[in-house]
Amino acid sequence: MIKARCLLTFVFLTFYLSIFSQNLKIDSLKNEIDHSRGKEKLALMVELSNLYVTREKKIETSDALREEAIKQKNMKYVASSYTLKASAFIGSTQIDSVIHYANLANDIYKKYNLENPKESYKLIAKAYIYNGYYELGLYNVKRYMEGAKSLDAYMLLTEIYYMTDRYDLAKEIAIKAINDLPTYKEQTIPYAEYLLYDVLALSYIKTNEYEEALKICSKMQQALGPNVLKNKIALFYQFHLYVRYACIYVRKNDAINAKKYLDKLDQMPLNEYRSIIEAETNGIMCEYYLLFKDYNKALYYINKALDSFKNRLPLYYMYVEAADLKVKVLEGLNRYEDALSLQKEISNSKDSIYRINMPLQMLKLSKSYEDEKSRIEQEKSNAQLIKSKILNITLIIIAILLILITYIVFRNSKKLKEKNQLLVKKYAEVDKYIDVIKMNFPENQDRTTCDTLFEEIESYMTDRSAYINPDLTREYIAKELNTNRRYITEAIKEATGHTFSDYVNFYRLDHARKQLLADETTSVNVIVYDSGFSSISTFYRLFKNEYGMTPNEFRKAQKKMKSKIIGLKK
Repeated sequence: MIKARCLLTFVFLTFYLSIFSQNLKIDSLKNEIDHSRGKEKLALMVELSNLYVTREKKIETSDALREEAIKQKNMKYVASSYTLKASAFIGSTQIDSVIHYANLANDIYKKYNLENPKESYKLIAKAYIYNGYYELGLYNVKRYMEGAKSLDAYMLLTEIYYMTDRYDLAKEIAIKAINDLPTYKEQTIPYAEYLLYDVLALSYIKTNEYEEALKICSKMQQALGPNVLKNKIALFYQFHLYVRYACIYVRKNDAINAKKYLDKLDQMPLNEYRSIIEAETNGIMCEYYLLFKDYNKALYYINKALDSFKNRLPLYYMYVEAADLKVKVLEGLNRYEDALSLQKEISNSKDSIYRINMPLQMLKLSKSYEDEKSRIEQEKSNAQLIKSKILNITLIIIAILLILITYIVFRNSKKLKEKNQLLVKKYAEVDKYIDVIKMNFPENQDRTTCDTLFEEIESYMTDRSAYINPDLTREYIAKELNTNRRYITEAIKEATGHTFSDYVNFYRLDHARKQLLADETTSVNVIVYDSGFSSISTFYRLFKNEYGMTPNEFRKAQKKMKSKIIGLKK
C-alpha cells in the first residue's frame, strides 16, 4: 500500500488544491474576456481554462480558445488550445486522447516555426505515469526538461523514481528540488515544498529509515505554517500529514503513537474531504490491527480499502497492492486456501499487465528513439551539406587566387624575383588556409550508434548463468564482451539505477530463492555457494533484506502453507 500513497499524493492533493483555489476570479475573468480584444483576450481565455478542474469545462473553454485563435489567425494560441484540451484528460485512462491533442500542439509549433514551451510533453508524461507506464513517463519528462528548468518536472521525476523502486534517486532529486526552491519563485506551485518532502518521507519509509522519515514529517509540518486551521488547503494537508505519521508508527510497530495520530484524524474538522484519502486511511487501519493480530478488524478495513480503490480509482495496480495486504490478513485467519487463491490471482494479473505494458512501452520508446535518431541524422545531414558548400566555395576562392597569382607573375616578368617571392608567400598563406579549412571541416564525421552494451550484459548473465561464478567481476565481464569495466558499470547504472554488485546479487538471490522452493532436501549452505555467493553471512543479510525473512524461514513458510492446504482438502 505504501507505494500507492505517493501517486495518491500527487493526483488527489494537487487536484483538490485546484478546487480549493477556485473563487470569484472565474466570474471576474469572464467579464474581462467579454470586454477585451486581440492577444489580451486570448491570454485571458487561457487563464480561465486553467482555473477549471472539471473535464467538461476544460474542453469547453479550450474549444472556445481555438475558435477565437483561428479567427485572429494566431497559431500560437491554437497550439495552446490543444495543450489545454490534452490536460482535460489527465487523471483518466484515456492516454490516447492526451497524446493526440498534445501532438497536435507540437505539430503546430513545428509547422509554423514557433517556440515550443514543451508543456505537451509534461502532459504526456503525467498520462503515462498515472497509468503505470513509468519508462515512457520518464522519457517525456526529460523531453519537457529540454525546454526549461521546471519545478513540476522535478516533482514528476521524484515520483517516477519512487514508483520504480529507485529510492536513492527519488531522494536525490527531491532534496535538489527543495534546495533550489528559491530559484523557482516565478513558478507558483502552492505547498510544493510539502509535496517534495512527502516523496522524501515515503522513500525513507520504503527503505525502513523511520527516524529520518519522522524528521522529514517535522519539516512538512513547518512547511504548512502556523495558521493551519485558518487555511482550508493547509487543513487538508494537515489531515494528510497525520495519515503519514500513523503510517510510520505502524511500520515501527509503535501502536501507542500510531493510535495517537489515528485519533487525531478522527478529530480533524474536515469530514467533507475525508473520503479523498479514505482508501489510504483504511489501509493503515488494517496494518494497525495487524499489530495486535486482530485479523477480523484488519480484514474489515482492507476490504473497505479494496472497495475504494476498485470503485473510485482508474489505477488498477493500487488495487493489487491492497490485495497483497489482504493475503497477509487471510493467512492470519488460517484461510490459507483463500490466501493462495488471491495470491495466484494477483500473480496472474501482474504477469498479464507486464506482458501488455512492457511490449507497449518498448514499442513506443523504440519509435520515439527512431524519430529522435531520424531528426538528429537530418540535422547532421543539413550541417554536413552547409559545410560542404562552404568548403566548395573556399576551394573556388583558392583556385581563383592561384590563377590570379599566376597571371600577375607572367605579366610582370621583369620583376620575376620579387614576384616569385610574392608567389611563395601566397602559397604559404594558401597552405595555412587549407590547413585551417581541414581542421574546421573534416571530411569524416563520427557517427553515433545505439548503445546495446546492457543488452549484451543481460544476455551474458542469463544465457550463461554467469552470476553463479563467485569470482565474477566487472573486469571479467568486460573481457568477455570486449569492452572495459567503466562501460560495464555505466551501462548497468544507466539501465537499472543500481551498482554492479547489487545487479549481480539480484540474479544470485533469485537463483537461491528458486532452489529453496524446488529442492527442500539440499542444505541452505550448499545453495548459497551454488548461487554464486562466497559468504554465507552476506547471503543471509541480503536474502532477509530482499524477502523479509531468513532462507530457513522462507522454506518453512512455504512448507507450512502447502501442508495447511493439503489438510483443508482432506
